[in-house]
Amino acid sequence: MAFRRATPARRLLPATSIHISEHITLLLALIRSRLCRAVDTVELRRKLTGSDNTETDPKYIVLSPFSNSFLRDWPSEQYVQLGRAILERTSARLILLGSANQECFLKAVAEQIETVRGVDPRVEVAAGSDMQKVIGIVSSAVTTITNNSGLAHVAAMLGVPSISIYSFSHQVVEWGPIGDQSAFIHARVECGPCAYDTLRECLHGHRCMRIISHLDVLKVLEKQAESLFDKKEFALPAEKIA
Repeated sequence: MAFRRATPARRLLPATSIHISEHITLLLALIRSRLCRAVDTVELRRKLTGSDNTETDPKYIVLSPFSNSFLRDWPSEQYVQLGRAILERTSARLILLGSANQECFLKAVAEQIETVRGVDPRVEVAAGSDMQKVIGIVSSAVTTITNNSGLAHVAAMLGVPSISIYSFSHQVVEWGPIGDQSAFIHARVECGPCAYDTLRECLHGHRCMRIISHLDVLKVLEKQAESLFDKKEFALPAEKIA
């Protein structure tokens, strides 16, 4: 049986217009995306590691301090302060995740986190991992803390709790991760949203990111991963989290 090569469907409308059938197709795709459950992380973990047992594994939090633009990056010194606070207040491990060309920066952040305590075996750098390994790492994390980057969307797809720190260059409602486990932090400032892509375009000293403290993120993390924190000893002072 011979098959004819597929040809584009004949359109009665200009190419810039949308036919009613295309509207319906787009609507169905939207409904599907909103009703679709996140990826089954237990099944995914089984495929990637051959095991779905994480009860005995040390709990860890993923930090991804760098994106593809300095404008979208929360200051690394805040990630350092956040990492130190997590180590002090919990028994969780930290995995600093990023691309291969970010490895030296990730190691610098890891070393600064460890400065007060000395070398801490709970701090690990994972740079340049392939997507299969990245998904495996994120799928087992207690929480993933990122900037405006693709990793936040990976966590949302997997149904893993995440905290995304956004500059006010872009609207979070348009660009943020979608999911009931996804939290975000950003500061509304008079100069935004600016829609800039590079830090050199900013005339206000990256204010929208610099006014976000590690305590602001820690407060969200404490609610999101409550079981990790010792409330009696490490409850955050309310006056510092205004």
